[in-house]
Parts: sequence; structure tokens; C-alpha cells
Amino acid sequence: MKIAYDITTFQRYECDFEKLSELDLAHINPSEEKHHIEMFLLPDGTVNTIIEEMDFERSIKIPHQVLPNDIPGVKRTEIIGNTINMYDINGKRLGTQQVEMPRQQQLVAQIREMSAQFSDKELAQAFATMQGRILAQNFEKMIDDAEAKGQVIEHGEQYVTMRINSSEIDPRSKGSIVLLMDKSINKMAGFAVYDENENLNFCTYYGYDREGAPVLSAIRTEQLILLPSGA
Repeated sequence: MKIAYDITTFQRYECDFEKLSELDLAHINPSEEKHHIEMFLLPDGTVNTIIEEMDFERSIKIPHQVLPNDIPGVKRTEIIGNTINMYDINGKRLGTQQVEMPRQQQLVAQIREMSAQFSDKELAQAFATMQGRILAQNFEKMIDDAEAKGQVIEHGEQYVTMRINSSEIDPRSKGSIVLLMDKSINKMAGFAVYDENENLNFCTYYGYDREGAPVLSAIRTEQLILLPSGA
């Protein structure tokens, strides 16, 4: 099975820039990037991935001088099995790294089981929208289980808000995670992560294309970062 998509990433910063040092400012340069990603799931559960940097139509021009850099940048990254290969714009290999990539054998088994029930077109739509009969049932069961555990803090007509202790996911973690679920499309609308003192660390929102089946079209993340000065 092959999944391919393009992703554009914008990185912006909000702060009182006039109070920051030059070193702080050097750590928060805005950026715009675009990548084409292809993922291949093989019958044995191996996932191969190709990530290629694409030309961006509107590059950011930062008005300051930088030191010359003759190190070639990575244009294409290939993850084949447990090997990562990186290439420059001319196709020359820049480096190789070995990693341990788990095989998705359970996913292969689920796809084979679904293939006996649905057509290729229905399967493609299910994976594109990350929903379907099976996932919709899991969504409802997740909400029911959360209500039984007392984790639901608000249950409206369209949205369900639940709070989960971080230790339930990782025993070493403290704080909590707040999830916002959209029942109208059986999807997560966003989540926020708080530390043990109820300080917000970061939050993420998900946007969906509402024409036809709801397909994930945008992700926005807001996160606090610590600069060298401590700001």
C-alpha cells in the first residue's frame, strides 16, 4: 500500500522582540518549508518512506548577514527498512544511518481483513479520511470508556472534552492532557498538554476539509520555547 502527500510547514514566533538579545533573536528565525512524502507498506509490515524537499514559492528573506556555508543541504531522505540514506540536490549520497524501525504487522493484518469486506476504492477513502465503520466504533467506545472513568469534563451536542492524567500514558510523566473530540465527524479537533502546575506547555488544533468526507488538511501547534537568555 502506498500513501503520498505534500506538506507545507510555516514556523512563526510571537514575543516582545525589542527586549530580546541578538543571541535570542538568532534562535527564532521564521521558516517556510514544503516536502513531498511517500510511504510504502510492504506485506511483511516494513514501512519504507521517502521525504523530498520541494521548492517553496515564497521564501523568507531575513535581512542580516550569515557566514558562508559550503555544506550541501539534504534534498531527499530515503528510509528503506532499517537504513536511512540522505542525498543532496544532485543525487549524491551525503550519509547513511542505521535505525531500528518496527514492523507494522498488525496493520497489515487489519488491512487484509478489511480487504475482504470493502472494495479498493472504499479502503482508499477510509485511509484518506482515517475513519470508517471500525474506527467510528472505536471512537464511540473511547468516549464511553472515558465517561466510565470520570475523564469527561464536558459532553455537548457536537464536542466532547476529556482530561487524562499523563501518567496513564507514561508512568514517568506528570501533568495532564486535555482532548477535544468532534462527534459530528468522529475525529479529534485538538489537544493541550499541561504540566503538574497547570501551566500550558503546548496545544495542537486539527483542521479538516469539510467537502465530502472530512480529510485532515491542516495542523496548528502552539508551543512555549526557552531561549538562551531564559526568556
